[in-house]
Amino acid sequence: MKRRLGYLRFAAKSLLGEILLWLMALLIFLWILSVVTTYQVATNIADRPYDQQLAHDLAILARHVRLVDGNIRVDLSAEQEAMMRAPGEDKLYLQILSPRGYVLFGDAQLPWVDLSDVADPSVVRYRNDEVNGEEVRVAYQLVPLAEEGPSVLLQAGETRARRTGLAAAMVSGVIVPQFIIVPVAVLLVYFALTRGITPLQRLQEELRRRRPSNLTPISVEDIPEEIRPLIEALNDVMLRLDATLGAQRQFIADAAHQLKTPLAGLRSQIDLMRGESDAATLARSLLHVAQGAGNMAGL
Repeated sequence: MKRRLGYLRFAAKSLLGEILLWLMALLIFLWILSVVTTYQVATNIADRPYDQQLAHDLAILARHVRLVDGNIRVDLSAEQEAMMRAPGEDKLYLQILSPRGYVLFGDAQLPWVDLSDVADPSVVRYRNDEVNGEEVRVAYQLVPLAEEGPSVLLQAGETRARRTGLAAAMVSGVIVPQFIIVPVAVLLVYFALTRGITPLQRLQEELRRRRPSNLTPISVEDIPEEIRPLIEALNDVMLRLDATLGAQRQFIADAAHQLKTPLAGLRSQIDLMRGESDAATLARSLLHVAQGAGNMAGL
């Protein structure tokens, strides 16, 4: 009984520890997945306002490009360009390319882009590129200068310092509270599981107080459904053990009853032999004693 009780207690502790271990692993995995997903979402959200600003820069460039007597002219003044390149955390790259790929205005560092990708002049497209070893977000658009005239490629690129900072701030705003939420969730689950195994602790005390001869079934009231089959199986074992012990007790009682008559006969023969002096009578009594002993051995 004590061995079975120890097994139940060990199983409960092992089950609780295993559940907590898997829960911690699951929460850590979900936390890492949340960090990655949140960063991707935050990056996409952070790109939107800055992409709109780059599209606005392309619109400004488009207003300052004209076709004059068949020649492409850019009339963006130095003051206007300086206003567009206002100092800040990020560096702005501006570029106007001729149909043949010559730089008409701006920074030559911006990489060339395949014009087949920008066939629709009404669409501003975006890409991530690299300039001077820095990651740059580039907006580009193919703008026709006349209905039947040539088209120029406008490009505006910006380094990603502000975008990265905004995305990091959004991620930290979401992730930092999780440093508090995750441990609190683990503690709540731990207390819930501890409360859940309280019936097992009551069962432990009940089994500890039982006498060894008490093999009555254990009550399954208030026992968790997951443990109930184990208790029912244990009750079945105790019922079979009680039946076996009952059969053994009955066998011992029957054997005692069967042995009582030969033992009484032997005692009578011995009592007769004590007061007998005749050798022939003693011999007969000894024969009867030997026969009685043989009958007992056979029994």
